[in-house]
Amino acid sequence: MTAVQIEQRKIPPQLEYGSETEIFSILQPVVCTPQNGISSVTMDNVGGTAIRFLIPADCYNLSKSRLFATLNITADSADDSWIYADCWAMFRQIQLLSQTNYFLVDINNLALYTQLTARYDTPFLDILSKPSLYNVGGAAGTSGKGPAVTFPVNFGFLAPFVYQDNTCGTGATICNFTNISPAAGSVNLQQSNSYSPQNLIHMATTATFTITIDAELNGIKNCLFDYDKVLFYPQQLQLILWLNAYGNIGWNATSGNTPSATPIAYEGGTAGATPPVFSNIQLLLAQEQNAVVRKMLQDKVYGGGMKVEIDYVWQQSTPSSGTAQNTTLILNNGYGSRLRKIYHTITQTTGANNVLNHSNMPTSLTANSITNTYQVTLQNQVEVQQPINCVNNYNLDYQVNSQKFKGSLISSAIDYYYNWCHISTYDGLKTWERDDGSKVRGLPLGADPILYQFLGSNMVSQTTTHYDFFVCKRVLSLLPTGISISNE
Repeated sequence: MTAVQIEQRKIPPQLEYGSETEIFSILQPVVCTPQNGISSVTMDNVGGTAIRFLIPADCYNLSKSRLFATLNITADSADDSWIYADCWAMFRQIQLLSQTNYFLVDINNLALYTQLTARYDTPFLDILSKPSLYNVGGAAGTSGKGPAVTFPVNFGFLAPFVYQDNTCGTGATICNFTNISPAAGSVNLQQSNSYSPQNLIHMATTATFTITIDAELNGIKNCLFDYDKVLFYPQQLQLILWLNAYGNIGWNATSGNTPSATPIAYEGGTAGATPPVFSNIQLLLAQEQNAVVRKMLQDKVYGGGMKVEIDYVWQQSTPSSGTAQNTTLILNNGYGSRLRKIYHTITQTTGANNVLNHSNMPTSLTANSITNTYQVTLQNQVEVQQPINCVNNYNLDYQVNSQKFKGSLISSAIDYYYNWCHISTYDGLKTWERDDGSKVRGLPLGADPILYQFLGSNMVSQTTTHYDFFVCKRVLSLLPTGISISNE
């Protein structure tokens, strides 16, 4: 048989005279103010106050939209205050509803969820391409030590990485750890003089901060807010932010440099006399300005409808105690068509500085702060063929999970144990990689239940709460008659 050779010629740019029309997105921020013209909201120690935005029907990229506000916050008079700076701590819950009351997003325990997932689900290169989100007056390359009284802070709810020495300093500071630190001798976890996240704002006694909040909605991962596409929403949407109790946004401590020194609840500024106040609250919607793109999307929706597959976050919390703590998730197609991933974490329920404490930092060379050994199963099949040992010199949990989040903002073992969880993935992607929809990914969910279990066989005996945040695929329908979401 005679081989047939086909000659392929590449036309150089100098001889290429054709042209293609490129369609591109032009986004401009459009201000959306809270419903009823509310411009100022005072936090209380109960929580549940709602800030509502009515979003007009139009073309938006919600992932490029931002929440903007000013927060005035005062430390208490007797003790220094430590305020969470690495999550949406000021908010208990976020919801996005269609006009027909479909929940397009509904995430409770928002502070814990964003603290947990923002670093796992953000690629490390993203943080290198952005300026620091905090301006505390410290020199570049230091731990950010600043003055003891009022200064502006640009607060984006994602702790920036800085080169620092793991100390918190005096006065007003943003520092990197809460009430936890590696045990003496845990040299494989030490991270002095390295890049690490800043997790707290330290407020000296009676200090007052004016904090500028400028938070991208894409900091809320694995949901429509993280879907980087322009969509035409043919009906009005409602976004609701439910405020947290101010006692949950941080805590007080008797020592200026030690956040774990006799921690008590943050009392709202001089024992509640000056609680935190939000003002100048705005939602900056990234609205599509390109008329070609707008018409294309509108024609698609009005011409029969448009359906897109999006991520949707569900959660389950399970109180537990003792040295053996087991939890079970029962999954089926009531949650979506496919399961992408599960984050399992554990919080301590006692102590003013443990509201968001899901660390599993070593307390000695042979023990950790929450769990020492555990196993995870799916349909009674173990994920790892041996018990997952967390204690120092084993650190099997870090070895197993780091393969799933490699390339994220979790850049070391000490960051992982501060922000501890077990991650189960079923989509073949790293935690921070986006599903572009080009392939069918995830574990199919049907009518028959799938059992996911966390089996804590050697837990520290204390009262805890286990949280499972699990991400499923659902279908968003944009139709001439309205907006809905389904599990098809």
